[in-house]
Amino acid sequence: MESICICICSVSYCAMDPAGSLFAGLANSLGAPLAGIKLLISLFSAYPLAIFHRKFLHGKSATLQHLFFLLTGFTLLYFNFGLDVLHSLSCIFVVYGILYFTGGTTLGVTLTFIFSCGYLFRAYLNYSTDEYDIMWTTPHCVLTLRLCGLAFDLKDGQKAEKDRSSDQKAAALTELPSLLELLGNCYFCGGCLIGPQFTTKRYLDFVSGVFKDRNTGEAPSTIVAAVERLACGITFLIVNQIGQAYFPNDSLHNGYLLTVPFWYRMVFIGMWGFFTCYKYLSVWLISEGSCVLAGITHNGTDAQGRDKWDGCKNVSIRIWNLRTSFGEIVHSFNINTNRWVLCYVYKRLRFVGNKLVSQACALAFLAMWHGHYSGYYHAFVLEFVVLFFETRLVELITRNAMLNKIVYETPVLQPGILVFKWLWCHILTGYCLMSFGLLTYTRFHSAFTAVYYWPHIVWYGWPLYSIVLFKLFPSKTDKKDRKNAAATTSAQEVTDTKNH
Repeated sequence: MESICICICSVSYCAMDPAGSLFAGLANSLGAPLAGIKLLISLFSAYPLAIFHRKFLHGKSATLQHLFFLLTGFTLLYFNFGLDVLHSLSCIFVVYGILYFTGGTTLGVTLTFIFSCGYLFRAYLNYSTDEYDIMWTTPHCVLTLRLCGLAFDLKDGQKAEKDRSSDQKAAALTELPSLLELLGNCYFCGGCLIGPQFTTKRYLDFVSGVFKDRNTGEAPSTIVAAVERLACGITFLIVNQIGQAYFPNDSLHNGYLLTVPFWYRMVFIGMWGFFTCYKYLSVWLISEGSCVLAGITHNGTDAQGRDKWDGCKNVSIRIWNLRTSFGEIVHSFNINTNRWVLCYVYKRLRFVGNKLVSQACALAFLAMWHGHYSGYYHAFVLEFVVLFFETRLVELITRNAMLNKIVYETPVLQPGILVFKWLWCHILTGYCLMSFGLLTYTRFHSAFTAVYYWPHIVWYGWPLYSIVLFKLFPSKTDKKDRKNAAATTSAQEVTDTKNH
């Protein structure tokens, strides 16, 4: 207990000055916003905290561990946001009260969802500016998903085992955790600021020692896996800082694009998107690394018996950098949030009976979860349209023998096609991200106008010109059906002639 007090006091020292005077000089010298510096310091602080827990608390009293995570996470949030940390505390108490009295019921899920999402969205309306602000709503959006997920998991826990899906079996809770367990989960130092998302069940298993080595009974080593994610995060952060100096946000809407050739406008947009995404990837990787170091990301072993630490993996670096389709973005970028929406929104709408409607609702929820700016809603509508376009285009190619042979079965063309797909995806990722990054209509309209909205025309125009394409390049089945129909018609005519 003494060691816990020493650790908490050392962390609290930094939090004694929420105005940030201790770090204002550092922020000024680096030319970076104070909020960003404090957030990075907090993300890196999670590493020594994880080491401390691993060395002194792992396998010890669950109550001590919950207290440790509650106090350290709360301190980090206070260091960043001062008394605004009370927003998260009050929401946790309210949701706990809702679930305590309603249990794992539809009413409990509904009330939790309405209260948590409503509180977050109201905060966006009251506190947001027209810029990206690092404020208390940043960790609160993570908390919102965690609390809503808890309500769903508690409801799933009331189902019979045979009635649960594979996702529900992994996350279901048969009873409401104690208030201390919930506080420890919500303020876990490796995930309370920017994620990653993980279920309450995973956190409780982690604290109870489920992730220990089955042979030795000790905690498996996490250092190598954690350092790998940390090193990648730091590298991406450096790349982002260098790149954004040459491809800043303002150049997208201040008229600069109109002064350069059209081809370079597209290159600029693509490079801007590349470096902007690295900003998100870097902090996610740094945060994930601390979770790996703590051991909460344990995900069993591979075929060789080696421990896997991808249980909270939020970025697939290989898929992201080598992607040649927009569908691969969903599987490599912000993975845990996408998985959360898949499990708790998309699949819960199965009763609708239409995948497109479920997908549209899931994307609408994501837009609301991000904020109230029109740029968010435009970005997610565009994602829906682009994925629809991509799916139908692949269908057109694969169902037509000639196109399928050219695109997929002609070896000499494969390198060129692969390069084209890679460039198409990477450059237009930046295009799709512009409204998300610029937030307001005036800004992103100016950026899109600089390139004449031509990708919009391609994607939104698909329902019109695809009619012609599907007729020009029919599937084998269509051709066979037409031949059979022609043969049937011809035979019928012969029969009619004979009878006549």
